[in-house]
Amino acid sequence: MVTDASSMTAMGNGKRRLAQQLLSTRGQGIAVFVQERVHSTSVGLDATTAFVQELLTELELAVEEYLTSKSTDSVQLDHEEELELGTLISASSLTIRYVTERNAMTAVLDRFRSVFQTVLRYPVWTTPFLGLKMVALMGSTRSLESFGDSAAADTVMADLRWLFSLFTSSEVTEEELVTRFQYLFRPTCEHLTVVMQSHPTLHAAIFVEVMPQLLHLLVVFTRELEGNASLDQAKAELPSAIAVLLDMKLPAALPSAFSLLPMPPFIQVTDVADVDENVHLLQREESQADEDPLHPLVDTVDFSESCDALTKLLESQAARVNAVALIPFLGQLFTGNDAANHIETLVHGLLASVETLELQTPGDFEYYRACIEALRDLGLRSASIPASAIDRLYAILKSSVPHLQSALKTVDADKAQLRTIKLACSATRDLVVETFVFWIYQDGGAHLVRQQADFVEVVVEKLADPRLYGDVLYVLKTKVDDETFNALVSRAICPLLKASKQLDRYSKSAASRILEGVLRVAVASGPAIVPFADELVLSILPIKGRPQQNRLNTIACILLSCVQDSSFVFDDHSWVSTFLNLVFENAHNAIVLSVLLGLIRVNTRLKSFVAKNLSADPEVVGHIVHRSLTAWPIYEEDVDTVILVLEVLAALLDESAVKEAIHVSALAETLTKLSTNARQDDLVEIADSCDQVLDLLTKSTE
Repeated sequence: MVTDASSMTAMGNGKRRLAQQLLSTRGQGIAVFVQERVHSTSVGLDATTAFVQELLTELELAVEEYLTSKSTDSVQLDHEEELELGTLISASSLTIRYVTERNAMTAVLDRFRSVFQTVLRYPVWTTPFLGLKMVALMGSTRSLESFGDSAAADTVMADLRWLFSLFTSSEVTEEELVTRFQYLFRPTCEHLTVVMQSHPTLHAAIFVEVMPQLLHLLVVFTRELEGNASLDQAKAELPSAIAVLLDMKLPAALPSAFSLLPMPPFIQVTDVADVDENVHLLQREESQADEDPLHPLVDTVDFSESCDALTKLLESQAARVNAVALIPFLGQLFTGNDAANHIETLVHGLLASVETLELQTPGDFEYYRACIEALRDLGLRSASIPASAIDRLYAILKSSVPHLQSALKTVDADKAQLRTIKLACSATRDLVVETFVFWIYQDGGAHLVRQQADFVEVVVEKLADPRLYGDVLYVLKTKVDDETFNALVSRAICPLLKASKQLDRYSKSAASRILEGVLRVAVASGPAIVPFADELVLSILPIKGRPQQNRLNTIACILLSCVQDSSFVFDDHSWVSTFLNLVFENAHNAIVLSVLLGLIRVNTRLKSFVAKNLSADPEVVGHIVHRSLTAWPIYEEDVDTVILVLEVLAALLDESAVKEAIHVSALAETLTKLSTNARQDDLVEIADSCDQVLDLLTKSTE
């Protein structure tokens, strides 16, 4: 924050030293000034404490001089006073955020919070005071963000109630209400989000008390305050705030549309590892699965009004992207709660918004993308799609890519805008594919059966996303005759086989999709894959070196589908042994071991063949077993590998070929030593796995 020379003179040379320094930062900025004094371990506790104490003293004196010592009927702030007080509050907020020596702050934190509340609740609501209240609210939010554990839950909840009462009071004029929304609604929503993170014990109370107010504000914005352009920011913030509360209360969404196709366990394990990267910021309630989130709201919310209001908000240029993103959350809330009429309102409102949208600006293309994403997210959140909307949804999805291509040819945009539009179109295309996956599974696949020819010929082949074939085959497998199904398998595999033979010519992402397409077709086809297996595997089987995970998974899935055919003879297909030898060579790797474990657990015939190949060379057994079980100490990154080796051993010990290939007494000695060491180092899972294998080893030799 900056000031001019006349402002400095008006303050006088004897007034608050630190305030003058803050006001004179000019281009440097308050944040940099504060960071230099509190955000480094080199500053030290004493210097930090001195700065914090001086800042707090000046803040308290300024509040007393300009606010609390005056009558609220006559209080006036000139520009310099407003500037000084706002600067001190802002500096206090930044100090709380950046302070490294936390002990310097904890001793006086309650005094800072008290000042913030004094400014917030000061009963004057003119524009200068609203600006100060906004900065004070940000300070209060920072104190919870950085020191939330020191704030009593009752006090935090009381403050939250008071904040939201500002926007629902019937005692203020419309003009006053609008200015409150302009200055305070966005920081109030940010404060709400931080409270959700800092005080998870308040989730239930917040949901019951705040959610009805937020849903009512949807109605207020689209009725009483409709058309007020100064509320655009608040309108955009409201749907996001509602989504935050619902995301906390509702079960987590599916990780991906492609997770609907059942996969072998080793594929699921690797997928989960990827999903874990996206950590939820909000702690979910453990009991939420047993609760009906809708129940606490039924007596306090008119959902018909709220849903109508939300679809109306889709007409707002400023709010439509956030508004459409809220629809999947509400769809999930209503699903299974005898509230089909509300879902119907939301879904048809969304579809109507897509149908009437004219793609003319980058914002239009981004909103189109957001609409398709919302349709996709309805599936991710397991929300019911009304039967009356299924055909309408199909028509929109089917025409989406041609519609975007046509709009791109006529859009009037400069180079930068065109780049943004093309990125939105690319993202939309991926979302269309994912949304089609959910459409495939709707009503048990009945709609796919009805639209089978059109969907395969017009949609799947024109979208050219090989991942769709697997879901189509999986759903149709039990709904069409064998001849039709085998023809579909052939139709799916032909382009995949052609592409897999020239994977090196594709980009890394395109090659990955091709392999995923082959994998999904293999899983969905079952034994119908056998006539194509040899050629498919030979096109992707690496000749030497460590195999890529996606190639390894794909071949493993082809093999698992082949062994479902009882007439499949392993020795007639040389690639099976080649593949297994590749697995054995790389079985010191956790990913490869998980594939090996998946193969021997799924099919007993395959398990025996694996055991036979593994035991053919005792050195291979020693390579897999002793390399992992004799190394000590065991580092954290190796724990999974050791456990997987033990699980593979446990699964194969009932195979005579394996028992003959291992040195039982030496293995028992190794396991006993590993179990003892692991238990001493609190590696309980490894120790327990060792004991389990030892027990099986003893029984197998009796």
